[in-house]
Amino acid sequence: MSPPKLLNNVKFLQKCIVVGKDGKILALRRDPNDVRRPNCWDFPGGNYEAGETVDECIKREIREETGLEAKSVRPFYIASNMGKTYQDINVIAVCQVCLDWEGLPAKATDTRNGQIGSLREVNVASEGEVVLSDEHVEYRWVVPDEFMKLETGDDGGFLKASLHAYLTIPSSARALPKQ
Repeated sequence: MSPPKLLNNVKFLQKCIVVGKDGKILALRRDPNDVRRPNCWDFPGGNYEAGETVDECIKREIREETGLEAKSVRPFYIASNMGKTYQDINVIAVCQVCLDWEGLPAKATDTRNGQIGSLREVNVASEGEVVLSDEHVEYRWVVPDEFMKLETGDDGGFLKASLHAYLTIPSSARALPKQ
């Protein structure tokens, strides 16, 4: 029996559905100059860096892209056959959920332009402001049905399939275990 053929050129990426205290989810709009999905809506996330664990990667990406500190995350959806390649690289994506996070004080500094309170305040249940990285130009806290109507671009259907999978989990099972 011959050894299995290994898949070369694989890219692992993660996204995370960040859920607010009121059940709304965090949507980020990508920069209009982004080469992959310009001006499209997204969840926080990105690529692994050398030596990172799964949890370290997604917590870092959430912090870098939003300024939020994820306390605990849980993977719930994997797309290993998205029918997508990017520059001849096979994409395998994991979506996690974060229900336990801490926000910044209500008048945080936007590090992109140094102005205090330059971003609109999020709903009261979110307890703070999101500070966007330069990868994104806008954020919204939206109900899941609203996210399903947003333009997510050519992501192989991953973001909306992830949200649909999350919504099919019984609400009693969505709570994260205490760590």
